[in-house]
Amino acid sequence: MPHRSVLVPALAALFFAVLAGPAPATSNRSYGPDEWVEVDGGVSPDGRLAVVAHGGGDLGDEDFGLALARRPEGTRIGPLPGVEEAFLDTDAAEYHAAWAPDSRRVAVRFRVDRHEVDTLIWSVDGGAITRAEGPDLLTAAVGRSAAKLEENRTAGLRSLTWTGPDRFTLSETRIFRGREKAPPRLGAYGRLTDRLPDGGALYAFSVRAEAVFTGPATWKIEKLAPGDFRR
Repeated sequence: MPHRSVLVPALAALFFAVLAGPAPATSNRSYGPDEWVEVDGGVSPDGRLAVVAHGGGDLGDEDFGLALARRPEGTRIGPLPGVEEAFLDTDAAEYHAAWAPDSRRVAVRFRVDRHEVDTLIWSVDGGAITRAEGPDLLTAAVGRSAAKLEENRTAGLRSLTWTGPDRFTLSETRIFRGREKAPPRLGAYGRLTDRLPDGGALYAFSVRAEAVFTGPATWKIEKLAPGDFRR
């Protein structure tokens, strides 16, 4: 069975291209009063469910959110919590879903800022929708220095590939601003990417985690390795 993925093609190349130039403009959509639109890849493998988007106002940014709906009738089961906390675009086409093979979990990749792309995961059990939680990859890789590093974060990209009903690979890249004379302690997970005119520097953190669900909506890391730094 082919893996289902929300991994961006040519991940590293696309990510650094975004950093090198102006960030793409916000993509908005004006929805009808009760218009819910399927997101990219939103239909589950069994064809019974779909991830849909809706928002009010001319830009769709009033009470914007994603929900789970039954197909083909379109009856909404409930919201996918977490998207309403941080989103940039309101066009359904800018949200990219990937379902687990058994249609019981779904991940959605979307922009939360001009240079931040996140992926959230939800478990779907009948009428219950729960946001799945797991370890922070930066903390798992570099330990206690993660909190200090996040103060100088300038960009991030997280993506997911399903490898089974309860297994997936999570890839993450983050960019931090620092000083070349005092580089952040990233070990094998870090690399200097750019030197800045003011004497500063940009450092990339990249990690790849093999993960497995340990409960209905919790997961753990089984294996951690440096990610792909190719530009």
